[in-house]
Amino acid sequence: MTPDSSQRNVLPPLKRSVKFLLLCALLVQSAPVWSQGLPPLQLSAQKVSEGFITLSWNELGEPQPVTVQVSTDPQAQQLVRSLSLQGQSQVHLSGFDNGVYFARLLNRGDVPLTRATRFEVQHRALPDAMVLFAIGAGLFVFLMVTLLRFTRS
Repeated sequence: MTPDSSQRNVLPPLKRSVKFLLLCALLVQSAPVWSQGLPPLQLSAQKVSEGFITLSWNELGEPQPVTVQVSTDPQAQQLVRSLSLQGQSQVHLSGFDNGVYFARLLNRGDVPLTRATRFEVQHRALPDAMVLFAIGAGLFVFLMVTLLRFTRS
């Protein structure tokens, strides 16, 4: 067997393998592009500091079970929370740590109904909370003094 004939036999399978790998790479890379046509979830705010967020979506026709997934990455590989819901068009969530989150809605077959929608949680600093607490305490004391003063007169 000459070197030229062995190269001719190896080359066609190699070309097929390369074409197959390129096709696989194209399909893997195209998946996020397909999901871009999906509608986003509606958020009550893009940046949350009060500790809760409301996610809402358009009616899906007949009530059907859906899953709301919240993750720390757009591909939902690191899920923080997953909720199964029936017949709802919004959900109120709380209890998140500071950070960036992505929420999406899936149907019963885990097919995305919305694209991943980004929101950020940044809680208020403790000194800010203490100032608000002091203002509230001051107003409470003022109210109590006023009530006691006028009820005795």
